[in-house]
Order: sequence, then C-alpha cells, then structure tokens
Amino acid sequence: MNKIRIVGICAFCIGSFFCSCDNGNPASNSGTQAITSSSVSGQELFEAKCSACHGTDGTAGIANAANLQLSKIDSNTLFKTISEGKNGMPSFKSALTEIEIHKIANYVYTLRK
Repeated sequence: MNKIRIVGICAFCIGSFFCSCDNGNPASNSGTQAITSSSVSGQELFEAKCSACHGTDGTAGIANAANLQLSKIDSNTLFKTISEGKNGMPSFKSALTEIEIHKIANYVYTLRK
C-alpha cells in the first residue's frame, strides 16, 4: 500500500471521528455531514475544483497550471499545495476538508503517466 493511500485512510478515520460530534456533543446528529462529504469521490472533487485550470486529464495548463500527468511532487507537497495554494493557484483549505484534499491528492496520483 503506498504512502498516500495510508495517509488518506488515516485522515478519513480521524476526520470521521471528529465529524461525528457537534461542538463536543456526541448526541447530536451531525454525522450526516461527514457521510455526505465522504461520499464524494476524489475525481468528482477534482472535476469541480481543479479541472477549470488543470483540465479533466490534468494537462490543460490554463493560467500556467501544472501538468499533473508529469508532476513528480511527493504526497506531502501535493497536500500542502492543494491546501495552501502556490503561485497562481488558490488555497483550498477553507473550501475543502482535509479528507477532501486527500481524496483529490489520491486522484491526482492516478493521472500520472
């Protein structure tokens, strides 16, 4: 199992635990939100948030977006880039959960040639 999958699985488990409580009250029913966000695939998130510049196959290069099929950055750098942005790429840490960012990162690895 590669490192990015292990990190993604760990983040999902930790995120699911914390999302199942609402302001420290485990009796509340906010678990529905965690189920909804966890049901969206990395590909769906990528297409919604990233494909406008990177294209659906990662090669569009609009506004100097990196060619994701040729990218060689490691999983930590990829997660950080999606979270914090880089050059013209915006930060997604306020728009996406850590789990969603990991899903996108996992999907980006499937685009590599």
